Amino acid sequence: MSSDRRKPFPFDEFEPRWQQRWETEKTFRTPGPGDADFDASKPKYYVLDMFPYPSGAGLHVGHPEGYTATDIIARAKRMQGHNVLHPMGWDAFGLPAEQYAIKTGQHPRVTTEANIDNFRRQLKAIGFSYDWDREVNTTDPGYVRWTQWIFLQLYHSYFCGETNKAQPVTQLEAKGWTREQIDAVRLAFVQEAPVNWSPDLGTVLANEEIEEWKAKGHTVERRPLRQWMLRITSYAERLIDELEPLDWPEGIKLLQKNWIGKSEGAEVEFKIQGFRVQDSEGTNPLDGSEPLPLNPETSVTVFTTRPDTLFGATYMVLAPEHTLVAQITTPEQKAAVGGYVHACASKSDMDRGDLNKDKSGVFTGAFAINPVNQEKIPVWIADYVMMGYGTGAIMAVPAHDERDFEFAKKFQLPIRQVVAAKPLQGSTGLRPVSFVAYNPEALTQIHERFLPHWQQAGTACFVTWRLHDSLPAAKLKALSEERAAWLLQNPAPHITAQEAEFHTRFSDRIDAILDTGAGECILRSAALREIVAKALQHFDGERYHLYAAVVMPNHVHVLFKPLAGHGIADILQSWKGFTALHINKSRGESGIVWQPEYFDRLIRSQQHFDSVLRYVLENPNKAGLDAQETSVFYGKALEEILTGRSPVLPCVMPSAFCDHGFAVNSGFLDGLPTGDAKAKMIDWLEARQLGKRRIQFKLRD
Repeated sequence: MSSDRRKPFPFDEFEPRWQQRWETEKTFRTPGPGDADFDASKPKYYVLDMFPYPSGAGLHVGHPEGYTATDIIARAKRMQGHNVLHPMGWDAFGLPAEQYAIKTGQHPRVTTEANIDNFRRQLKAIGFSYDWDREVNTTDPGYVRWTQWIFLQLYHSYFCGETNKAQPVTQLEAKGWTREQIDAVRLAFVQEAPVNWSPDLGTVLANEEIEEWKAKGHTVERRPLRQWMLRITSYAERLIDELEPLDWPEGIKLLQKNWIGKSEGAEVEFKIQGFRVQDSEGTNPLDGSEPLPLNPETSVTVFTTRPDTLFGATYMVLAPEHTLVAQITTPEQKAAVGGYVHACASKSDMDRGDLNKDKSGVFTGAFAINPVNQEKIPVWIADYVMMGYGTGAIMAVPAHDERDFEFAKKFQLPIRQVVAAKPLQGSTGLRPVSFVAYNPEALTQIHERFLPHWQQAGTACFVTWRLHDSLPAAKLKALSEERAAWLLQNPAPHITAQEAEFHTRFSDRIDAILDTGAGECILRSAALREIVAKALQHFDGERYHLYAAVVMPNHVHVLFKPLAGHGIADILQSWKGFTALHINKSRGESGIVWQPEYFDRLIRSQQHFDSVLRYVLENPNKAGLDAQETSVFYGKALEEILTGRSPVLPCVMPSAFCDHGFAVNSGFLDGLPTGDAKAKMIDWLEARQLGKRRIQFKLRD
């Protein structure tokens, strides 16, 4: 093998020679209709690159990376006989050029043209196959002329819903429309909208530009600006419908659909309690002026895609820029709200949206009225709500929205579940109160043969106790022996995988026997059930918290939590002793009333609490009994919530449940699947003029 070095390829001679030839012969020119060399029989192929911004630094590595890929396609298609259009252009004269002109005093056209010359030289040196006769420059007067022409076509047109196309506004003039009516539907119109304004730069910045210019020491703040808008939202349905036939990857179509963001839901009116109206001079209560008179009839409109969750709205949030913020804020909250609004003005939409991990907000001091239950809910402002989507106000349903859930947890606001994964029967119309659930790391007393079978201080429990004749002695003995033997092998079923087996083997079997009505069933008597009910309620809040109970014909279910210093066994003995005495007295008899045996289980989680509460409420119906044969009642905490005498307490939920399911704790919606619940709620709102159906798009004008 020769040791001589290979002679290097003469790029410095080869490349310039061929590039000059391409330039002279216009090798990559694309003839158009009317040109002598135009061949209409060739298939057409358009290869379009993103036009670069011609900065003074010249091309960066990202430019040739993308342009090389498209140039390969353009060359391949030419070789395959296509009529290829492959242009280049300049997205020229931006903020950097303007700032450079301000600093140096040099006219921006001079620097822009010099930058373009350099970019063109670099692209030609790389050898890309552009048709330079079709070069586009956004600063060229000829280009600007056509952008202005297009703007005038938009200004003199409106979107016709019948044809789904733009039509000239002269059609509306012919129908007698006024100038104001026509201006309200023009495709180009003036409107105030929040923007990223930089006072020292004197211009508006895109979301993507904010961090760059902040890093350079410039101030950026959110402020409303009266500006020209294009009514692209009128075309939202067409944009979605016409995506389907496009020969695009499905992933790209999905991204486009999500960007357009079609949402079907309802607009709902929430009346504001204690609303402060502006005076004729537009006084702003946040700027130090005196408090203004109140208008009790003012309301806030919210858009929601989940009107079925209205019963779960426990607070409201306005965007800091919302026009009502300054007017509804109470004097006590004026300083806090004003400071927060000012702080939010310097945040971008990205900082407030997807990048916003730490929720922040301030209470305005005002309250709104939930239209479905007349509940008074606090009105907050928070930066995660923005004016760019919907109405700039939301009804917060923390149990079923992750952002609302995080916010509610941070500020200890109520969380009420109104959607469940499975259909529930006998909904209580409320979210159960919070309680201290079972703690697997805390001390638990476990007994195989003694009562209670297990207990843990501060933990709620569910107990079933029975009349002495409700189970035959032989059956009871057999069940007790079977359970004792099983517990020897499974000493802690409340924390093991055998828990479900335990309840199936014993609790469920015993309940099934009881529900058949064995024994005299003396508790069918309303007077005797009243004795039991009064006994259960007597020490509610002193020795225990009573949540709910049902007195069946021959047994009693009780959901409660012993308070400090009181055990399950002592409480049960007190209940049984008192009621046995008075039941015998009422009947003129003596003897044993209750069995000494009972079944108890610890409440392990909020979900377990909910399921037990439903069981208590459903048991009479499940046993085929009517209201005259049983008594179902609540303890003080639940009763006060039912009657509206106390606020709903936060529930214990590990996370928000954001899927569709079945309505619970939602009054007339209970048991309905999400789709049906949505429709029924919207019908209910429209019938009472409290809301209306609406389709909303994420796409903005």
